[in-house]
Amino acid sequence: MGKIPYADTVQSYQLTLIDTINASVYEEFTYPHFRSLLQNLTPDVPVVGIGVKLAGNPIGLALARYSPQVYGQILSLFVVPSHRSQGVGTALMARMETS
Repeated sequence: MGKIPYADTVQSYQLTLIDTINASVYEEFTYPHFRSLLQNLTPDVPVVGIGVKLAGNPIGLALARYSPQVYGQILSLFVVPSHRSQGVGTALMARMETS
């Protein structure tokens, strides 16, 4: 059993690990206080961001702080209103558990 890839497709949604290269398109989906965390996502920072796109357009974000083997804390979860109640948030949380 291999490691789950960071980008995959759930229905027609694409879930992607956010890094410093693609973080700017998700900034509006979190609180201003957490936007600096998005811009500094690197492997040595204990924060992970998962973005979701539909047809190339960002529609959701999950942002969490973690301590390996100890805890995870969801800082921000957002799905644009037109895509709510369709399993997008559930998919983001499921991916967050494995990232």
